[in-house]
Amino acid sequence: MSSLMDGVFIKRRCYLKLGDGTVLSSVRLRADCFFRHWPFKDATLDDEGWVRVRAVPSLPRSSPVAEVLLHIDPMTGLLMEYRYIDDGVTRIFTLMDAEYREVSGEGNEHAG
Repeated sequence: MSSLMDGVFIKRRCYLKLGDGTVLSSVRLRADCFFRHWPFKDATLDDEGWVRVRAVPSLPRSSPVAEVLLHIDPMTGLLMEYRYIDDGVTRIFTLMDAEYREVSGEGNEHAG
């Protein structure tokens, strides 16, 4: 198996320089994520030590989604959560059992 692929996960190469001088050189995410090839912007470390970054389409208006907000574990490079706005509704997907599952504000889970 390629070093860029681990089962259903791919290693997306990137260069995310964070405020403290830390650099994240890759992100692991499922190969079926619709934003997997989108450029990353505005990488920061949040108060809890997680990497936050925006993924935006290369061509404006090429997708009905304008941006996806990513929540990445800085130690493993694993994408733990992503969220975006779809028709005015925020959709949140969290990694559970090697799949991103949609979670609602009320705590209900849906396959995603």
